[in-house]
Formats: sequence, structure tokens, C-alpha cells
Amino acid sequence: MLKVKLIDSEEKNIFSLSPLSVTIQKSLDIPCDDAVVIIPYKKYKSGEKILITDGSEVVFRGIIDEEQIILNNSGKFIKYVARSMMSLFIDNEVCPAEFSKPTETYLGYRFIERFGMDFSKSERVYNGNLICQKGMSVYDVLAEYSKEIYGTYPRVDSTGFFDFKGGKKDEKIIFGNNGNGERYNSYIEYKRPCNRITRVYLKLSDKGYKSVIDNPEAKDTSIVRERYIDGTMNSKTSGILGDKIIANSNKNYLLVKLVCPKRITGCLGYRAFVDEESVREYSFTVKEIKYTLNSKSESTALLLERRM
Repeated sequence: MLKVKLIDSEEKNIFSLSPLSVTIQKSLDIPCDDAVVIIPYKKYKSGEKILITDGSEVVFRGIIDEEQIILNNSGKFIKYVARSMMSLFIDNEVCPAEFSKPTETYLGYRFIERFGMDFSKSERVYNGNLICQKGMSVYDVLAEYSKEIYGTYPRVDSTGFFDFKGGKKDEKIIFGNNGNGERYNSYIEYKRPCNRITRVYLKLSDKGYKSVIDNPEAKDTSIVRERYIDGTMNSKTSGILGDKIIANSNKNYLLVKLVCPKRITGCLGYRAFVDEESVREYSFTVKEIKYTLNSKSESTALLLERRM
């Protein structure tokens, strides 16, 4: 059973109770997870953080952005709107500075430890100087390191752990209604040919765009969608980008949306498989999660993106 704890500035519990409703949303494309909690009204002192648990499992930990007192025909309630602990890094501006070849561990001790959070550690070196310009957030700086080293953006999980490697995981989850995996009440499969690139032309010398990368998954289509990449030595782009464009177009071609009749909130970034005939050959990434609990029902909507 879900419990909501309101925490004050001294990390003490103001209350711990069962909520009337909870909504939790997560996305690999959005740095902060968010939660909306509604409880019966009682005069509590204002809190700073919210902790949502299910037994010993931490489902959400975050900072309260807004507190509302609601009075309507159904009664009197308190509504809390919160973002995950990543909001600390987004809301704080970084002091202008320049760091020469910083490591993950160095940046963690410099920027993350002060917020009382644990973080992933590595001695992988950033190539060059990491520049913190006026107006950048702490998140902008840490995300620049993650993008350069891991090709992704950092995430803070439900417990408050900061991971420079991002949200994509190697753990697996299976969905199916044939006794294999997590059951679902709703299944929608999206195929979007408009996102699929048929070929990319590369310019590797002054002779022009003579090299071609064809998309093997688009060979049977009569609809042409082409791109041109300047991969010459003095260009800001690389010929490798052509393969990435093809791969991303195939990834964006296929999406699956599932609605499961239970809470499944801990699988963001997991490798997912769906036991449906049309997509059994594919693997997916859990890209978005929306969990809803109220007096009438409990469900989790998940958006799965093809994994390349």
C-alpha cells in the first residue's frame, strides 16, 4: 500500500498516511520526474519534501513546488505538486568557472554532495575544458559531461541517487497476456512512416555527395525521404552522423503504448519485450511512465520506444 510522507527542513516526518490520489510521471526526455498527491485536509505545517513508498520500496522522492488547499462539494483537501530531486540542479545557477578535464567523481563531489545526495563515480576524463558560463544551471554542467562521456543525459532515480550514465538500463521487463510477463488492459501500436529516412547522401570530398547510405528497413517503400551530410574534414558534421540518422529514423518509426492494471513505476529505461505477434521480434526501451491511483482504479501507462 502506498504511503506519503511529508518531510520538513530538518528531515523529520510531518505525517505519514495513505493518499486519496497519486499521479507520478517519468520520461527519459525530461530531467525531472513529477508527482501530484491529494490527501484529506488537516492543518499541517508546511513541508519541503515528499516521500512516496510502497512497503520498503521508495517510489518517489522530491521537492514540493506547490501546495494547494482545495474546498469543493466533495470535501476539503490538500494537493501537493512536486518534482524529483533533480529539480535542485535545474533550479540552481552555477558559479561561472572553467574545469580542465574533470572526472565524474570530481564533479560529483563539487556539485552533488552539497545537496546530500549520492552519485555514480568514475575517473573517465572530460575531453578539454568544461566551461560553466553565467546563466547555466548546475544541471546544464553535469549534463554536458554526461553527453560527452556517455552520449546521454543524467538521471536521478526515485531514491535520490544521481546517475551520470542516464536512465537507459540493461534490466529487462516483459509484457504479455499469455501468462508471460506483466499483463495489460490496453495495447496500441504506432507505425509512423513519416519518420523513416530512406537514404542519406554523404559528401566526403570536393567531388560532392557521392557516397550513399541506404536504409535497409525502407527498401520496400516507394516514398523517398532523403538527407545530405557534409562529412568533409573541415565540416562541423561527421559522416558517422549518416548511420545515426538512419538508426534514429527506424527507432522513431515504431512505438507501443500499454496500460497495465497495477503500479509499474521502477522500469524507466529498461529493455522491454511485448508478447504480441506483430512486435515479438523487436526490443523496446521504456521511455515514459504515467502512474495513476485514485478511489476508483490504479493503472500505469507506459510508452515503449524501439531500441536500436
